[in-house]
Amino acid sequence: MIICAMYIITLEKNYIYNGAILIKGAFIQAIGKKKKIMSSFPDEPVKDIGEAIIFPGFINAHTHLQFSKVKISSTPVSFTEWLPKMIAINNRFTLSDWKKSTNYGIKKLTGTGITALADISRSKTSFKALASYPYHSLIFYEVIAPDEPYIKKILKDIRKKIILKDKSKINIGVSPHALYCLSLSTLKQISSFAKKYSIPVMIHVSETKEEMELIDRGTGYLKELMTKRGLKIKYGYKKTPVEILAENGILNSDTIIVHGVHLTKQDLSLLKYYNASVVLCPKSNKFLKTGTAPVRDLFNTGITLALGTDSLASNDSFNMFEEMHEVKKIYNKIHNKDLLKMATLNGAKALNISASLGSLSTGKFADINAVKIKKTKKFDPYQYLCEETNIEDISLTMIRGKIFYSKT
Repeated sequence: MIICAMYIITLEKNYIYNGAILIKGAFIQAIGKKKKIMSSFPDEPVKDIGEAIIFPGFINAHTHLQFSKVKISSTPVSFTEWLPKMIAINNRFTLSDWKKSTNYGIKKLTGTGITALADISRSKTSFKALASYPYHSLIFYEVIAPDEPYIKKILKDIRKKIILKDKSKINIGVSPHALYCLSLSTLKQISSFAKKYSIPVMIHVSETKEEMELIDRGTGYLKELMTKRGLKIKYGYKKTPVEILAENGILNSDTIIVHGVHLTKQDLSLLKYYNASVVLCPKSNKFLKTGTAPVRDLFNTGITLALGTDSLASNDSFNMFEEMHEVKKIYNKIHNKDLLKMATLNGAKALNISASLGSLSTGKFADINAVKIKKTKKFDPYQYLCEETNIEDISLTMIRGKIFYSKT
């Protein structure tokens, strides 16, 4: 099939005006000017969507689907007010609750333009739920306690999943939740395991001021909370979380840092040196009043920057357009092409799947979004997508070469 549009944003080169894509099976076989593609493949069926922009499918590089039905508040709330309520829900929810919540979240993805996602799962409900959908999924097992038998069980479960995984759709990673709820010995154990099996590590880092105080001085709100929960972990390193990860061999090119709101200049240098990636979740940070990430400094340092929505417990939607809008508010000089890459190609790079996803080029999966253009004069399609478009404007989503969503 050939699909045509007024604009095609490939993110490999400049956009194509009056372009076309030849799709064979799940993959892109050719891409270029409409006239050339049509004349080169005259027998192919054609779907011409006219005055529209085609661009790569969104990659939601960080979420927690299992929390999709968890609602702490409908309005922004402080992290310190939100966290104990989250813990209470975690303690109360049954496996059946987690399944319902996960399935609810997956259904909410429809129509968002998301074609690939990185999901952190403690309940492990994502595996079965996502298996019946075409999304490219990378599921990270979450580790959130220092208990040795628990760690051994989790790593054993991951090992089984690595051996038995569905290689075509679901990939595996591991997510030690954060420095404040795991010991350094546990983190080293997880890191060694990840290196042995060549799987990525995703960890929440420098998200809140409370975390920074705990790791640096060993005091504050999180210290009191962790003590109440019976966690006997050393704190007060007189260092930042990134410095701790680097010094203990946990930071590398397969490490994905989530949030990074309170990163220092030294942290940025270390992230760049170790080629680690950062996933920003600006709407979640805004909802929990944790601050804004240093987007300009991260971008200028040359660190791979991706975008995630986080969970619906700290966000109102899986809306990647709104995540881009928030980044633009934080750093309004960012070029819109670079901003779009954060929601697509950079997510693929961070998750190590850019060989097959994240941009539109020959040999990659035909994961495609389209939005109708509301004005007809010639304009900058990058600006239109990143500044003037929202989720309701998506008219078509294809995953693996098949139409997954179409607005009639």
